[in-house]
Formats: sequence, structure tokens, C-alpha cells
Amino acid sequence: PCDAQISSKWCFLRWIGAPALLGFGVIHVGITIQRLQSTFNYGIQLQKFTSRVFIIGSMLCPCVFGYLTFSRESLEGLTPYCTSFTKSSELAMMLNLYVMVGVDMVNTLSTLALWWFNGKQLRKERGEFCLEKTFHRIQAIYAIKQFLPVTCIHSLTYIITMIVYFFSTTMGKILPSADLIFI
Repeated sequence: PCDAQISSKWCFLRWIGAPALLGFGVIHVGITIQRLQSTFNYGIQLQKFTSRVFIIGSMLCPCVFGYLTFSRESLEGLTPYCTSFTKSSELAMMLNLYVMVGVDMVNTLSTLALWWFNGKQLRKERGEFCLEKTFHRIQAIYAIKQFLPVTCIHSLTYIITMIVYFFSTTMGKILPSADLIFI
């Protein structure tokens, strides 16, 4: 047993941060949808509405998810450490991880497809000598190129997290718990 324990109430701060990545995923999906709307010339009012919905969703989704995931946790007593993965929250956290990996993969592939499509349309429309269309495509490609590294890093982070989780759970089943301290 660990002698240095803290109040379980301090774990509340850790539980706030655990579902926060969900908000980034929601924002990334919103950005991709807004780019899709811009690529296919949907109205500016619809694009503004979409942006606002996803901004609000990026704040509400983590709060709702955090409440549903951690509302059953006890804040009474002492604990040697605070973790975001507890026995009662592991299923919800892993479901969130699986969903976010899937959504991020679709989001990254959609962003790459929009980049490719806009490039193809730009090459096609340059022959028409329409400055407005050419400018629109160049701006769309520029916006996608600026955010593409962030999208790829976000997806890669989720993939690495998933691999580490599978590796650690597999090693936990193979090795006795004392051997896991040295890994």
C-alpha cells in the first residue's frame, strides 16, 4: 500500500481532461464538413450554421460524455493516484477510442479526397479562364494544406494510443503483474 495518498476529490480534475479529446474530434469533423460545403459551393449561411453547430458540439460532447462516463465514480476517501481509466469507465473510454479512431480515419481520408478533388477541378477549370472559380479552388487547396498535418497527427495519435493499449493488455495477460513493472 502507498502511504502518500490524496483525496479522491482531486481526481475530478483528471476526469475533466479525459474526455476532452472528443471535442477535438468533433471540431475536426466540423472543419471537414465545412470544407466539403465550400468545395461544392453551398451557401455561406449554411457554412456558418455548420461551423456554429460543431463549435457548440465540441464543447457539449466532452461534457456529456464525461458525465456519463464518470458520474458513478466515488469522490469519497483517499487514493494513491488518479486515473481516467477505472473499472467502471474502461468500457466507455475504449468505445470512445474506437469511435474516434474510425471517425479520424474517415476524416483524414475525406480531407485527402477533397484535396485531390480540388486539385483535379483546378486543373480542369483553369482552361475556362474563370478567375472566380480558379481563386476558389486555390483557396480551398491552401486551406486544406494548412490543416492536413494537424488532421494526420491527430489520427496518428489515436492509432498509437490504440496500439499501446492493445500491447499493454496483451502483455498483462501473458506476464504476471510483477513482471509488468519492468516493461
